[in-house]
Amino acid sequence: ENVFHFSFLVKDGKAGINTRRAEDAEEYGGDPGPVIRPTDNLNMPAPKQAIVSLNMKDWRDMCQAYNVEESDVPHRVDGKVAKKVKKERKSN
Repeated sequence: ENVFHFSFLVKDGKAGINTRRAEDAEEYGGDPGPVIRPTDNLNMPAPKQAIVSLNMKDWRDMCQAYNVEESDVPHRVDGKVAKKVKKERKSN
């Protein structure tokens, strides 16, 4: 659901994604891998999109390859994951 939401942010020119190389991470700090960047929508060229097909194995492999442990895009307040976490917190 985060990828779906993020695709609309990219489509509207409000966000983008780049890949931080290991050399850049060492020089400027941060971790190598995908980097989400907000945009101000001013003086920006028209956004470009690509259609990518991912299954859960591909997704998990990418997360493992880039050491992704949590999302940079928060879950929706009324989404399935948020409701599940809320329910788990109440039971503890």
